[in-house]
Amino acid sequence: MTAPAITVIQLEPSQLQAMLDAAVEKALESFANKTGQEIGVKELAKLLDCSERTVRNRELAGMLPSRHGSKWLKADILRWQRDRHGSR
Repeated sequence: MTAPAITVIQLEPSQLQAMLDAAVEKALESFANKTGQEIGVKELAKLLDCSERTVRNRELAGMLPSRHGSKWLKADILRWQRDRHGSR
């Protein structure tokens, strides 16, 4: 039996960090999707690092994903953020 081939890939620290960040984002989105986590205005404002008023204004302007009832699905928000900032 022959040993498996090993491929060495050289990455800059910033490239490795970008790959890790993308993997973490996908894992968080997957978890939120599977669990059906919901977040309200207060949590969304904290996640977006803005005020609750800004969240409401962005919602009225159609700048946020639609709510599901009185809250947003966290997976929708994470997906929206990823799409907005582009894939890494």
